[in-house]
Formats: sequence, structure tokens, C-alpha cells
Amino acid sequence: MTFRYHFGGIAITSDTPFARLHETVPGAVTRSELAMTRADGAAPPEDTCVYAFIGRFGMRLGTTGNDWRVHIPEGALRISRDGRSLHLFIEGQDEVFFKDLVSRRVLPRVVKLHGGHTYHAGSLVRNGRGILLMGHSGAGKSTMTLGLGLTAGWRILGDDMALVWPDNGRWLIEPAGSDVAVWPQSSDNFALPPASFTPLQGYAGKNAVRLDCMARPGDGEAPVRGVFFVERADCPAPVAIPISRGEAMRQAMQQLVLFNPSGSGNAERVFSLTELNSMLGAVPAFTLRYPPGFAGYGAVSEAIEAALDANA
Repeated sequence: MTFRYHFGGIAITSDTPFARLHETVPGAVTRSELAMTRADGAAPPEDTCVYAFIGRFGMRLGTTGNDWRVHIPEGALRISRDGRSLHLFIEGQDEVFFKDLVSRRVLPRVVKLHGGHTYHAGSLVRNGRGILLMGHSGAGKSTMTLGLGLTAGWRILGDDMALVWPDNGRWLIEPAGSDVAVWPQSSDNFALPPASFTPLQGYAGKNAVRLDCMARPGDGEAPVRGVFFVERADCPAPVAIPISRGEAMRQAMQQLVLFNPSGSGNAERVFSLTELNSMLGAVPAFTLRYPPGFAGYGAVSEAIEAALDANA
């Protein structure tokens, strides 16, 4: 049986199901293609370890023959150099966990092999205008993404990984996975029904939830119209403060997601930084300061809209 999915503009065919991917829909823009195949037997050995990712999951990038090899808990993946072929070697007992990591950690990086760009950022669209929410860990970008989607009429393209494609001088955000990750505190404050939760392993209580406010493949283009660096602050009301291209570049380059981060001068890094600089030359950037709490997302949305209108 063949399953058809859409992830970040890539049309995926798979011989095994993935619960956290959008099923393909007629009219969805396809920028590239990927075939995923479940392989029998043990994963091929790693010839060379290229990079060990920092983080709780112990991901490792290596090579096997002429292909990439990615090690994750419960198995490994063999990926062609162009990212169009991916073989799944599920060796552990927890297949759900393995597929979660493929959906949330591996596929966003595979987008890079196809010519797209991936950022640690929330991404949303409203009235045809897409925005990226960036910020250091703990700044609140995931909760801000959720709040704007649930209470202020924005549609969520992604809560953690923003997938962006260059398109004739524009930068278009494509929908990522079919759910978002939510901490219990956020679930309680937004009154999300527990029955809709799927626990995410390795996240100490975080759940995945599928929401009606999520954008889906085929909903239309979402050109980036603003980049907002979120910052909790002791301020009476949310405010979007324009910042320079240089300052935006300094902050945004820390949110780059690379398939192969090894080496400071490799081609992928140079290409990513060059494209990021081009995007920030055409798209305004702001510091988005907001008071802590869960009650002010309507005011945050108004501050964002006012900033976009002023720079239209």
C-alpha cells in the first residue's frame, strides 16, 4: 500500500504510514519529491561519523557508501545525497517514537537537501501574509504560535520548524507537520481537550495535538512579510520595534537548521547564510516585546498587523 503525504512543499510517497504528516490534497504546490521505503534487516554500517547533534536524542549524521546515514533512537535512515530517496531501518521496539523523530527532527533537515531553508521558528499566516517567530530557547515562540492560532485568527504552518523556499525574489512558507507540540501549562490555559493529546516521548510531559487552526497543504501561498524576534518583557502592552538588517541577521543566523552542520565554510552553510541575508534585505524584522501571560494574544496580533501595515 502506498501512502501520500505533503511536508514543507515536498510530495512524499511512503510504503509505511506516518501519523504526524499531512496527507496530500489536490492543488497542493509540489516543489520536490521524496520516496520513503521501509527496509528489511539491519541498517548499513556507518563508514564515517560526520556530525553528532547536541540534544536529548543522540542523533548522529554519517555516511554509508555514497549516501547519508542518520542514526536516531530505535533505528537509522539511509538518505540519498539529493534527498529524494530515504530508507527506514526500524530496529527497536518503539516504532511510534522512531517515526516521531523522523517527522519532527529528520524531515525538516532533509528539506535542506532539496533547496529549501529550515529555521527554528514558529510560522503562521493571516490574510495572505506569513510571519516567522524567532527567539532564543524559552523566549515563548512556540506558545506565542499556539496563542495566535487559537485566539487571534492566525493559521499555524509550523510550531517549531519553519520551512521556507526561495521563489523569484519571494520567500514562501510551506506547512510542516500536521500537529503541534504543547506543554501541559499551555494546554491548561487554552483549555485543550486531553482526549486530543498524543504524548511526545523525550519531552517530559509535552503532547502533540492536531488543531483546526493549522494551515494545510493547498491552503495557498504564505509569503514571508515579517520576521519577529519574540521577547518577554515588563511592558504594559505588546510592541513591535523595527530592527536593522544587521541585527536581524545576527539573531536569525542562530536559528538556522542545517542538514550537515560540520565545518564553518561548507557549501550548505554559505548558501543558507546568503539566502537568509537576501530574505532579511527584502523582509522587515522586528523585536516583538510582550508582557508574560496567556491573555494578550489579541493585542499581540494587533501589534504584528500594525507593523506589517507600516512596512507594506
